Amino acid sequence: MQKREISTDYIKVIDDTMAGRCYIITDLDGNQITAFHPYAMNMSQEIKVVEANGVSLGIVSPDGREGMTQHAEQFAGGRYPFYF
Repeated sequence: MQKREISTDYIKVIDDTMAGRCYIITDLDGNQITAFHPYAMNMSQEIKVVEANGVSLGIVSPDGREGMTQHAEQFAGGRYPFYF
């Protein structure tokens, strides 16, 4: 990201856990079984919309339930348009 000059100012590194994982197994008939564990996604509530400078539009995408709820409330409270 730094090589492409993409800001990493609001990326939170959580050293003691892994990123979310999803494993999808497909059989020969196309049936699928999915195993998912959110790991660090369950800590998204630690990121606060109000701490970001220059917010003009928000996106609340799949994440930890508490974080998604808080982020939607923070966008709405700051009167920022957002997609959920």
